[in-house]
Amino acid sequence: MSQLDFTLSSSDRFLYQKLRSHLTVEGKTRFSSDDFRACDLEKFLHGDLSHAIGGLFARWVHHRLIREVGSVRSLIPSNHLRKISLYEFVEA
Repeated sequence: MSQLDFTLSSSDRFLYQKLRSHLTVEGKTRFSSDDFRACDLEKFLHGDLSHAIGGLFARWVHHRLIREVGSVRSLIPSNHLRKISLYEFVEA
């Protein structure tokens, strides 16, 4: 099994700022991968979207940019109401 790479790329930082900006405008303090997709940010990721978003969020958690605060049911039809993690931004 290969080790996970938790290095933040410039793309990871760009997506973090874009998501944070979108959610600030919407007045949201908590978010999930559904919100990430609603902002149409998945177009910047490559490969299997669920793995790409999960990896991105894992890197953000590792670098203490976000933290998991609960779970919510996904509203994306292909997720079939599966529980997904709910996050919030960590204030510096």
